[in-house]
Amino acid sequence: MFSPAKTILFILLALFIQSSNAYTQNHKNKLQTVKKQILTLKSEISNSKAKKEKIEKLLKHSEVKIGKLRKDISYILSRKNNLENRLKKLQAEAHQLKNKLIKNKEIFNNNLKQTAILGRQNEIQLALNTSDPQKTQRILTEYRYFTANQLQTIKRIKQNLSDINRSKIKIIQTTKELKQTNKSHAKQLKNIKLEQKNRLQILARVDEKIFDHIERLKELTKDRVYLSSLIKKINTTKKTKITNFRKLKGKLPWPVRGKLYYDFGDKIPNTNLKRQAISIKASNQKPVHAIANGKVVFANWLPRYGQLLIIDHGNGFMSLYGHNEIMYKKVGDKVNTKEVISTVGVSGGYKHPSLFFAMRHKGFPLNPHWWLKK
Repeated sequence: MFSPAKTILFILLALFIQSSNAYTQNHKNKLQTVKKQILTLKSEISNSKAKKEKIEKLLKHSEVKIGKLRKDISYILSRKNNLENRLKKLQAEAHQLKNKLIKNKEIFNNNLKQTAILGRQNEIQLALNTSDPQKTQRILTEYRYFTANQLQTIKRIKQNLSDINRSKIKIIQTTKELKQTNKSHAKQLKNIKLEQKNRLQILARVDEKIFDHIERLKELTKDRVYLSSLIKKINTTKKTKITNFRKLKGKLPWPVRGKLYYDFGDKIPNTNLKRQAISIKASNQKPVHAIANGKVVFANWLPRYGQLLIIDHGNGFMSLYGHNEIMYKKVGDKVNTKEVISTVGVSGGYKHPSLFFAMRHKGFPLNPHWWLKK
């Protein structure tokens, strides 16, 4: 038999071991729960990124289509205006020809009457009515010749009127077709804009789900590396020879005028990165101008930058224009200073109409304020 003291000691030891095992098991359970949560979170991030990539592809398709439709609509409206102006000119020309036809018909009828009167007189009457029968005969011949000539003039006027009427009918028909096409384009644009809006909302929700501070930093770094590699790749291709670009420092025109959403060197929220471009606030579809002569070396859609144009100004100098809605230029096109190259938009998932503008020299970011006019 154990003494009471030993019995109490065994009981306390058993309780301690039981408590220690329970404590250890509790921590193991917590660890397993955390591991499961980590795996679940990783899976959710992976799925969200896949969903985001799919949405971005659809967004790219929508925004490229919007740019094309805008361009087509702009062309249709321009052509429609030209046709309407042409129709007005034809109507004015037809009005003049009608007045001319009326006058020529009056002259023709008067000449016809005079010719008929002279034609009914016989030679004796002609001799009696004038001291010079040959003169009378000459007058009669002239009347007949003039009447025939007048008849040809009337025929020509009628033919011109007929041609004008045919042109008017063709213009009216073409204008009608253009209106119908424009109506169809406008309907497509409305539907695609609605798709774009829905996709942007989905993209925003996915972004909120994906990005904590670390993920945001990774994405931005990835974009920056990609853009840098793109510029490096462009730099290795055939150079555009434009001299004295350095002399333009502080004299270049702004691509578009407006207040800044963010400036060069501003800190990007929730990261340690700094902005390497400026964002210029401007109304949607406002024309964007090239800052200098050069050659388009990139014209395509990129995530975050949307419809992006890159112009090579020679000697490693480049300018970048992002978030465009319409891109009027393609790769290989030469551009002049202040030439319209695109229009302001929200492509790339940007919320407000603005222009992403950046400058590079051999891939190194330049502060646009040093180069643009004050």
